Amino acid sequence: MSSYLLPYLIIVLINTTFAGNCDHGFFKHRGLCIECPQGKYQSSNDYSGDSCLDCSVGKYSNTVGAISPLYCIDCPANKYSASTASISCSDCLIDEISFPGSMKCSQMTSADTGCDPGQYEPCTGCSCQSCPSGHYQPNSDFTGSSCSSCAAGHYASDTGSTSCTSCP
Repeated sequence: MSSYLLPYLIIVLINTTFAGNCDHGFFKHRGLCIECPQGKYQSSNDYSGDSCLDCSVGKYSNTVGAISPLYCIDCPANKYSASTASISCSDCLIDEISFPGSMKCSQMTSADTGCDPGQYEPCTGCSCQSCPSGHYQPNSDFTGSSCSSCAAGHYASDTGSTSCTSCP
C-alpha cells in the first residue's frame, strides 16, 4: 500500500462508525461516515444526517470534508455561480461583468468600463456625455464627472474634444 494513502485511510477509519454519529465535514451513508464532497460542508459535530449542506449560489468550494460555510468562497469579480453546491465559478462573457459573490453576470455599461476620449460621466451610473466646447478629455475608460477646461490661449470649438488647440 502506498505510504501517502495511509493518513487518508486512517482518517476514514477513525471517522467510519456503524453505531455512532459523524464528525464535522462528514455525513452518514449506509452506516458509514463519508466526507462531504466539494461544494458542500457539514458544521455539526455528532451528526447523524445523510447529507451535507450546499454552498449557496455565488459561492464555491473545492474542499473535500469542509467543516463550515466559511469554506464556501465568493466567486471573484467577473465570475459567477448560478447553482448551489458549486465546485468552481464560471467566467462572464467578454462584454459582461459581475461583482464578487455573484450568481449571474450583467451587460457592461459605461459606468463599468468608463467613457471614451472626449466624453465624461456626469453622475455614477449615468451614460457618457460629450465634453462641451471649451473643454477636453483625452483618456480612455474615463470615469470622471467632468472634462478639463482648455488653458488660457487654447480652445476646443467642437463638443467631444480630446485636446485643445492653440489660439491663432
